[in-house]
Amino acid sequence: GHPVPCAVALANLDIMHREQIVDGVTPKGERLRKRLEKLYDFPEVGDIRSIGLMAGIELVQNRDTKALYPASERPAAVAAAAFERGLSTRALLGGTMQIAPPLVVTDQQIDFIVDVLAEAIEATR
Repeated sequence: GHPVPCAVALANLDIMHREQIVDGVTPKGERLRKRLEKLYDFPEVGDIRSIGLMAGIELVQNRDTKALYPASERPAAVAAAAFERGLSTRALLGGTMQIAPPLVVTDQQIDFIVDVLAEAIEATR
């Protein structure tokens, strides 16, 4: 590649190392996972999977049978409702909502993410 983007990438890596950004992912990921568990209050949340700061929230018609919504229509509606509230997320095939905040996400932003997801699920019922 071009030397300028390479220099920017190296400077970025230096900042990440100096500020120990990667070291903060584990506690932030735990906070995200614990906060996401409140979404199990909604019967349409079939499963929540996470690793670090990446998470998937599976939306199902029936939690017991894991029956999905046709053509992932509900996850797309939830993603649109979340976007209207200031959260960018995506609906994946198979009825799963994906979130992947940046490594520098704050506790307040994690709370915002989960609160908006709850509002969006409620709004699309």
